[in-house]
Amino acid sequence: MASVEKVRCAHILLKHVQSRNPINRNTNTPVHRTKEEARDELGALLDRIKSSPRPDYEFKTLALDISECSSARKHGDLGYFDRKTMQKPFSDAAFALNVGEISDLVETDSGIHIIYRIA
Repeated sequence: MASVEKVRCAHILLKHVQSRNPINRNTNTPVHRTKEEARDELGALLDRIKSSPRPDYEFKTLALDISECSSARKHGDLGYFDRKTMQKPFSDAAFALNVGEISDLVETDSGIHIIYRIA
């Protein structure tokens, strides 16, 4: 089986005070939550997504409403990217997913993510 060179993913990002740039990109306001609070909040959202009868729809809705990345306005869609485009923990998780799968929580310098592989 040939290895995939690019994937297309969407994500939900919650930042915390230890994030590389703790600013919500959609409101341009500082983020005050701790890493543990971000992990707990996103963990609850992950449970909600995975228990939904339509996890893809639930993911896209939450990405639009909650993600603190500028990609939120595109339902978290990051487009296609290769392994070197994103931070290593993000890329490792994204490339490990099958199309249609949703990751567990992934921590990077940017914050904590849930990743949905679109293609």
